[in-house]
Amino acid sequence: MKLKMKKKIILLLSAMSICLAAEPCTVNASQLEYYFSSEDNTTVEYLPNGDYITEIMSVENTIQPYTSTPSSKTASKTIQYTDASNKKCWSYKLTATFSYNKTTSKCTEASCSFISYSDNWILSSQSAKKSGDTAIGNVTAKRKVDGIVLNTIRREIKLKCSASGAIS
Repeated sequence: MKLKMKKKIILLLSAMSICLAAEPCTVNASQLEYYFSSEDNTTVEYLPNGDYITEIMSVENTIQPYTSTPSSKTASKTIQYTDASNKKCWSYKLTATFSYNKTTSKCTEASCSFISYSDNWILSSQSAKKSGDTAIGNVTAKRKVDGIVLNTIRREIKLKCSASGAIS
């Protein structure tokens, strides 16, 4: 009987020492954020020469743990220029981050990027700026052949966030 009791005590002490030896893992839940893409919107503009411009808007929500409503959103709007033979020529992307709280909203960041998929298309200018609850992007691209400008495309795009978090 004493042997069984000693085994039980040894087992109990061993289990307790393993639990006590393990280091605690602390996670600060307020620092966690979850991302998911929630909205995509595409429009196409056909040009008289057969080329077309596709405009794609995408919105990513950021949700703080233990809350059901997002407090910020990152959105992007991409312009993609494609020629009449369906060859991608260039794309321009405006990316913006917004914060909102049901009464106000604000654009906190705005940036842009340009990619040319053709040697004939070059970037003439690009910009991104923030103004209140809106991000504004401007791009000018030129098609050159043998040093001669044959085509110039200028576009301004905007991303706006309402106080409720709706992106337009």
